[in-house]
Amino acid sequence: MMKRRRKLIFLLIAIGVPVAVALGVMVLVPAILRKGYRSGGEPEAIAYNYLMALVRRDYARAHGYLSPTLPQYPATVEEFLGDLERHQLLPAYELRPCVYIESMEVDTDGAEIELRMQYYDPCFRGGFDFRNLSFNQVRMRLERIGDGWKIVDSGGFYYEGWSHFGE
Repeated sequence: MMKRRRKLIFLLIAIGVPVAVALGVMVLVPAILRKGYRSGGEPEAIAYNYLMALVRRDYARAHGYLSPTLPQYPATVEEFLGDLERHQLLPAYELRPCVYIESMEVDTDGAEIELRMQYYDPCFRGGFDFRNLSFNQVRMRLERIGDGWKIVDSGGFYYEGWSHFGE
């Protein structure tokens, strides 16, 4: 009787712990990856919020972070989105990205911010696994315009033609 009880307890623990961990991952990972916008007008907040706005498909907000002094500035949100779609520069929406600030250099007129986007694919077969994580490095250059900061160049999710005349 005692052996039977031990086996039952062992089975409950052996099955219950992995199930509890799996449920925890299913609930916590999406919540962790669903971060909000950063407050404030510092360059790192602008860079972070630009990427988050694209991920959340808030194109009007993302467009607002671009510098209107760009030589080929997209005057409307529709032009902005059209350029990104035409050149396949939008983030993969089926993935759940999380954005981190890796480094930043700020002086009085300009800033360079390096960000890392970490993607988690919830559709990956086999449940949560580190094999379904991927990363993308993005470097942005911002300039102080008036009393705020605007994006003037970026190594990702940004159409290079905006920064050049005659393209």
